[in-house]
Amino acid sequence: MKRSIYRSKKLSRMIQKELSWILHRHIMDPRMKKIMILHVDLRRDLSFAKVFFSIFFSYSKMISFSRKEKSSKEVVELLNDRQFLKMVRYLLAQKIEIRMIPKLTFFQDRSIEESIRIDHLIKLTTKNRVFS
Repeated sequence: MKRSIYRSKKLSRMIQKELSWILHRHIMDPRMKKIMILHVDLRRDLSFAKVFFSIFFSYSKMISFSRKEKSSKEVVELLNDRQFLKMVRYLLAQKIEIRMIPKLTFFQDRSIEESIRIDHLIKLTTKNRVFS
């Protein structure tokens, strides 16, 4: 039991590392450069993996909320596209030597994005107070 849990965690970290490498080095879409793989949750039987990622926007430019939402939805749709997943699994199979590469599903984790946005807003309000 302990051995399978250890193997699952080790494989999760390996998949996380290799997915990051694949998205940043092999995929030519510029939106992939803004993606950070945060966590891979692997099922015990190693057949299915939930991949949690975050998209980083520049808050100094303050892109409109609707534009960020549209961009985020496009990225999620691209990452979960059947052809895209097939290609990523193929590239992952070349990097990781296991019998069966797990089926991947990508989920956006907005916690880091929200904390950056809140931090930016706090800095703006304190900056405005100093000059008021």
